[in-house]
Amino acid sequence: MSTNNGESNVIFEMLACTKLPIVTGKVVDAVVFGSDASDPEVIALVHKKPGADTDKALVRLHSACITSEVLGSSKCDCAEQLDTAISLVSEADWGIVVYLLKHEGRGIGLVNKIRAYSLQDKGLDTVDANLELGFGADDRDFDPAVKALELMGVKRIELLTNNPDKVAALRTSGFDVVKRIAMDVPITDFNRGYLIKKQQYFGHQPARCPSTEFLTVEAVADIFESEISNAARGVSALVVHIEKANADTSNAQNDVVVQVAEVIKGHALFEASLIARMSDDRFLILLRDTDVELAERMAEKLHDAIRSVNTPHKKNGDGLKPIASSIGIADSCTGGSMSELTSAATAAVERALGNGGQQIAVGSEASMCTA
Repeated sequence: MSTNNGESNVIFEMLACTKLPIVTGKVVDAVVFGSDASDPEVIALVHKKPGADTDKALVRLHSACITSEVLGSSKCDCAEQLDTAISLVSEADWGIVVYLLKHEGRGIGLVNKIRAYSLQDKGLDTVDANLELGFGADDRDFDPAVKALELMGVKRIELLTNNPDKVAALRTSGFDVVKRIAMDVPITDFNRGYLIKKQQYFGHQPARCPSTEFLTVEAVADIFESEISNAARGVSALVVHIEKANADTSNAQNDVVVQVAEVIKGHALFEASLIARMSDDRFLILLRDTDVELAERMAEKLHDAIRSVNTPHKKNGDGLKPIASSIGIADSCTGGSMSELTSAATAAVERALGNGGQQIAVGSEASMCTA
């Protein structure tokens, strides 16, 4: 089992394979790939049940991170992503973790990664530190992962990743990436800036917003379909729009959003709800077993709570001005889709904004429920 990489006499192949019992209680295959047994490029953990699809696998492309996975560093989320991937892969019909041994520090190596960390201690972020050292923002090569997957016979992939570049790398190489599954990992004060930078600079699409820790709409949709759509009394939705007029800069606007997120998280009425960040200035709140009248009362209390938070407003002599918001409400029939519910609540908040903003608007039940 081998492939020629185009260079004379250099063949990428399977170098070794063994059975490996792992912490999940499963026994997987550990397969080493590369072109030099003294310097391998990939080790793959492979779990495959008898009768599994012959060409579709759940796959995680994972870059080596000694500082996190061995030394316990909290500066990144690599160890948590690896643990999650191993757990999911070991339960899949056919699951593969492709561990890329030469990807330390997004491809710059361990020594330069530690040098980059030193620059981060002086105030640079994860991207600027690599650039300061003369490297690219991301110098990883996913070709070894592509070759390993080809040798294992994978053609269709459900990919565990927040990184759109990994999706693109596999599709460009001829794989059919049928689904991207976002990774949900703990957000801490140590890794928050790192996660925000990955989202802003690389376009990462995590399961939750690193600024507010709220789930994304896509992540909430999965939970909605499995846990909420069949609620006995139906589901209500609130779309909360934070109006930008009270913030003078993008940083100030982000501060406002984070303040509002804290209000929502701390609001007792929403302890059992699902909350998602829809965009820079919008939140979606799904309330199970709640009719539109109760949702409207909740929205009124939340609207007042948001107004009670003041934010600096430099254009008014550095004074304080209440945070302005509008809220759209929708109530679905039992079994209604999240898409329909969200669209109705969004239409309601747009109507509120069109009428001058700082209002609460209720969507039309007739537009959501059909006989």
